Amino acid sequence: MIRMKNILVFCFLIGTVNAVSGQINKDQNDLTYEMVLQVKQLNQFIDRFNYKKDIHNQDIDSVFREKMPREKYLRTLFNVEDERFRIMDSNNSINIKSEMEKFISSVNNNQHPQYLSYQDNQLFALARSVISFKGTDQEISLLLQLRVEKDQSSQWYIIGIPESPFSMNMEVDQRKKNIPPNSNETNFISISRLLNDSLVRFGDLIYPDHTYDPLSVFWYCLENKTLSFEHVIKITYYFFQIKDWVFTVDEFSRNSWNSGWLISDIYSAPDQSKDDFFYEAFNTKPVDYSNKIPEVISLYPYSPCPGDQQDLKTSVAWASAYHAMTMMWAVDNGIKNQENITDSSFSPSFVFNLLSDEEGCGVYTDINRTLYFLKHTGTVKSMDIRNDCNVTLDERLYQKALKYRINDYYELFRASTSDDLIISSIKHALKMKKPVLVEFNAPDSFEDVADSLWFPKMDEDENAFHQIEALTIIGFDDRLSSGAFEVLYSRGTKWGINGRAWIRYSDFVKYARKGFFIK
Repeated sequence: MIRMKNILVFCFLIGTVNAVSGQINKDQNDLTYEMVLQVKQLNQFIDRFNYKKDIHNQDIDSVFREKMPREKYLRTLFNVEDERFRIMDSNNSINIKSEMEKFISSVNNNQHPQYLSYQDNQLFALARSVISFKGTDQEISLLLQLRVEKDQSSQWYIIGIPESPFSMNMEVDQRKKNIPPNSNETNFISISRLLNDSLVRFGDLIYPDHTYDPLSVFWYCLENKTLSFEHVIKITYYFFQIKDWVFTVDEFSRNSWNSGWLISDIYSAPDQSKDDFFYEAFNTKPVDYSNKIPEVISLYPYSPCPGDQQDLKTSVAWASAYHAMTMMWAVDNGIKNQENITDSSFSPSFVFNLLSDEEGCGVYTDINRTLYFLKHTGTVKSMDIRNDCNVTLDERLYQKALKYRINDYYELFRASTSDDLIISSIKHALKMKKPVLVEFNAPDSFEDVADSLWFPKMDEDENAFHQIEALTIIGFDDRLSSGAFEVLYSRGTKWGINGRAWIRYSDFVKYARKGFFIK
């Protein structure tokens, strides 16, 4: 019975191929039907997927349409020699065929058929390559994205290296060197000696949980000639263009009708979870999959009642734990009732008490450090701890906090980032329903916003040092004053309009120092 089911599955696919091969003129240049059916280039795959070109690379006409409907033609673009179609396991065979049919049904929907295009940002290539690193050949994968420019031209960009090829030995041994705790008293003179000692491993001097960007290291090694790029071995294309699906295309070189560039795998991936799929597949930052950004986005319906830090320097805890984490929880659960969201909010008190042993609540806490603790320690619900700067954190609270840790966090921009990139990176994060944490050099006028739109005073120099505070960006509107960001600030509901206000893009880029979003 199992064998019969597998035979039926395979014959079903072969029957489609026979129908296609019946369209071939075998007398033309003595081409065999295997050669004609072969998908020789990616653009040919896209033309066939879009039902634009037939097997002779001619425009599809009514005769071809009648004998070969699109759904049958799509089946020829799958790697049907995949063992999953043949394996002696009825459940596996039915599942892979069932997924293929669901995918084809979605693509070939009569009311909303779907097509592929080079003119968007949803096509990626994973290029398995050979490099020579310090004289030794090794393999790496380069992640590339086809990006559409403003003039509608497009080009490939290297956007990441999913698996680091670089050996960064961070293991501790008996010969480990370190920077002594009292070296600050001698103006850190030991740093010069340690960094110039060839026997000292740089890894010994770096914080153990430090992470680095493999693409930046790759570029640096190319620049200083310790690395050279040899050649590409294999390419796998990832298409994110089909609604609720992701699929891959690989080249299969063999003497068979089922050869060339074919669909190697399909994944059911709802559009709202494609960012997670991207991160898991490539171990790198999610990117925008579409070049279409709406004029207006607001996450305010998912926000708790704006918090109030009073006279304390705790804006980072409010912006990150109370505002951003709570909003992400509300987004994930589809909750828009502010009272319910506030009741389930995450505690800023746990965060600033956690960090107050060293800095106290009267000193601004760095966003990077706060996010590090939210990733490794977490926080608790507001209902679990009173909002006070002198709370003793017991083991019970630490155990509760472990349930509410962020997965990761990413730096979106720094003060040195170009204005356009700062604005676009925030927009893309908000498009993914991710509130953005910003370190803001807030002048005096920012503390007394009494209207919906903030205007800095003429004498408030953006280059001067003002008051460093943390804000949560929750929206934008391109139509408001030539574009503005919607922000929450922990000054209670009397600040701005019910605790939120708008900052014009032109003002925001002058006072913003760095920005992050959390996952």
